[in-house]
Amino acid sequence: MQKESRQLTYAVFHPQYLITFGIEIKFSAMNTIQFLVCLCLSFAGVITVKGSDYFTHPTHKGKIHSHSARHFIGERFGGGIVFYVDEKGQHGLIAASTDQNPGIPWYNGLTRLVGPLSDGLGAGAINTELIIKKLLPDDKNGYFAAKSCTDYTVTVGKTTYADWYLPSKFELDLLYHQKAKVGGFTNSNYWSCNEYQSNSVWTQNFGNGLQHISNSEAYANAVRAVRSF
Repeated sequence: MQKESRQLTYAVFHPQYLITFGIEIKFSAMNTIQFLVCLCLSFAGVITVKGSDYFTHPTHKGKIHSHSARHFIGERFGGGIVFYVDEKGQHGLIAASTDQNPGIPWYNGLTRLVGPLSDGLGAGAINTELIIKKLLPDDKNGYFAAKSCTDYTVTVGKTTYADWYLPSKFELDLLYHQKAKVGGFTNSNYWSCNEYQSNSVWTQNFGNGLQHISNSEAYANAVRAVRSF
C-alpha cells in the first residue's frame, strides 16, 4: 500500500500573525490512519502551539478502531516532562523542566480575593486566566506567581510552547508525587492557584509533601508551570 497524505488547513490572516488550524490525515503502509489536529500561531517563521492533538487509528476492512500511541510519566514531550497521563495514555499534564521562579509573591501588590476558583484536573488553566485578569490591573508592570507561568515559553525545534499555567492544588499534588521523575525541585513551598481566603493561598511543601495554607499572598514561594495535552 502506498503511503498517502491528505491535508486540510484553515488560516486566519492578521497583519502580524498567521493563525492556522490544520487537519492532516496520513494513510501509511502499516494500514493505519494517522490524524494530526493542531491550532498554531505563527510569527516570523516560529510556530507557537496553543493546542494540539495527535492520534492513530488502525484500519481493518474499512473500519476504524480506537487506538493511540501511549504517553508515559517521565517522558520528555511537549516542551517539558510528563507527570500525569489518563488511563489511555493519550492525554495528561506536562511540567516545565525547571522552576519558573525560586521565590515570588502570589499577589500583585494588593491583597484581594480572586475567587471563586475551582480545583481538580484542568482547573489550573482556568484559574490562572482569572488570576491574571483580576490581578494584573493592580500593577501593569507587576510580576507574580501566575504571570511567571503565562510568561514562560520553551522552544523545541521550531515549535514554541506558550500555554503554561499555575497548577491547581490537585495538580500540584500530582506533580509532587512524580517529583523524582520530573526533577529540579527544591525542598520548599510551591504555590498553587487556589485561594483559601482573601489573603491566603494553598501551597505544597516539596520536601515533605504536606499541603498547607500560606497566611500571606506576599510570601515568596516557588513556582513550577504546567500545561496539558
